[in-house]
Amino acid sequence: MSRNHLESLIADFLDCTPAFGGDSKRIKEVQNRILTEAHRVFLEKNQRYRELNSATKPDLSDKINLDTGSIPLIPSDFFKYLSDEGPEKESHLILQSSGTSQNISKVNVDKFNALNQKIALSRIVQHFLGGERIPMVALRSSNKGISRGRMSTSDAGVLGFSLLASQLYMIDVNSEDAPLQIRKAMSQIGNRRFMLFGFTFQVYEALVSGVIPSGNYNNMIVVHGGGWKKLKHLQISSTSFREMIADKWGAAKVHDYYGMAEQTGSIFFQCNSFRYHVSNYSNLFVRDRFLNLVQDQQVGVLHVVSFIQSSYPGQSIVTQDLGFKESSDGPPCPCGTPGMTFFINGRLDQAEIKGCSDAN
Repeated sequence: MSRNHLESLIADFLDCTPAFGGDSKRIKEVQNRILTEAHRVFLEKNQRYRELNSATKPDLSDKINLDTGSIPLIPSDFFKYLSDEGPEKESHLILQSSGTSQNISKVNVDKFNALNQKIALSRIVQHFLGGERIPMVALRSSNKGISRGRMSTSDAGVLGFSLLASQLYMIDVNSEDAPLQIRKAMSQIGNRRFMLFGFTFQVYEALVSGVIPSGNYNNMIVVHGGGWKKLKHLQISSTSFREMIADKWGAAKVHDYYGMAEQTGSIFFQCNSFRYHVSNYSNLFVRDRFLNLVQDQQVGVLHVVSFIQSSYPGQSIVTQDLGFKESSDGPPCPCGTPGMTFFINGRLDQAEIKGCSDAN
């Protein structure tokens, strides 16, 4: 099996497929081909992927089907033990999760994979925010520069979203001169529309610390992702978090996004109706603790699929997050974006997944 063939399928898919909408039948056919080829490639090239599949269920190379949910499944913890096994081609960077534990997920990303992540991310975000480049104020918890050789999920988010920005202001929220940096940025931005971007807990720190003064920033669009675990411990819900932002900053729009280091680029963006949207570059299933599919509107474990990962087996991951899909027969999202929508209901306190491969 050829990595070149897989890359060709993905390149053609991105060339011909918008982030949302389009010919759903054709898109599904190509998605199935990409998953099938990716499965075959990593069975051959990646020993740990091969061991995982042989220990669970028979090979699915000729049975992969998005309609039935017959897909090889990878537990998210798998990537904590994959860091010493790189891709077939030279690595572009090592992308690692932003977790607090010592045993964090790491994936090797080559240049082709990184480019496709940027393409997918830009198209998804531009669908919701528009194609105009606007200034971006990026909140970080460190004054260290972003390393392109080894990068955390939050830094990858800054770098990815900054490609859509006309100007970038990097603010270390923990530095003594952060308020001064903010004032300078705000002064230069003026009344122009701008994006405030950060890991969710970093935005929360900026809220409670006053590093960004209270005011009516109706030209501000807040985009944040990840970091909900810390807010959960503080008993702060997504609704109360949005209310805090509205009360203190008067932000016109607040968007969360759901994603992970293992599937960078193909994020799930939250619209103004607070629904997470599944783009054509992703798919999503909801499963019970035995990995059987559950009905729409029923809460279960989120299983996320990406069609743009090629240098590591990040195409089909069972997360430790809970949520539910809205009914496909229900009314479309009020925001007008076509396709699947879902909600997130929190995180498994203790992950208890009973299998790692095909389930339906």
